[in-house]
Amino acid sequence: MDGGTFDWSKSGHYPMLSQPRAEYDGLVLHEAFGPMAFALGARVLSLRDLGPAISPFNAFMLSTGIETLPLRMQRHCDNALEVAKWLKQSDKVAWVGYPGLEDDANHALQQRYSPKGRVQFSPSA
Repeated sequence: MDGGTFDWSKSGHYPMLSQPRAEYDGLVLHEAFGPMAFALGARVLSLRDLGPAISPFNAFMLSTGIETLPLRMQRHCDNALEVAKWLKQSDKVAWVGYPGLEDDANHALQQRYSPKGRVQFSPSA
């Protein structure tokens, strides 16, 4: 996140924004665009390197992946808990550290921050 108040040129740690860009005739993004340097840099530099648009099939796959992500993550978390329970009962395993297990030292924190086994996001109003 960038609120447009960070000085990208001050420290010299961000040459993509604070140094002249040869591919843009020596343009220094932070000098040219000021508070919008990061947002514009993220757009124009990635467009130059990756292309302006993804293919229709890739857009469909990306959309499908995003739509099913909550379900898939819940299944991953459920499976991880079952594996941890199975390992906990095995004589061949010395110890299991998994916050989803009720006797784990971090179980209370896991219940507080991710009660369903994953971080919960609520849509903003």
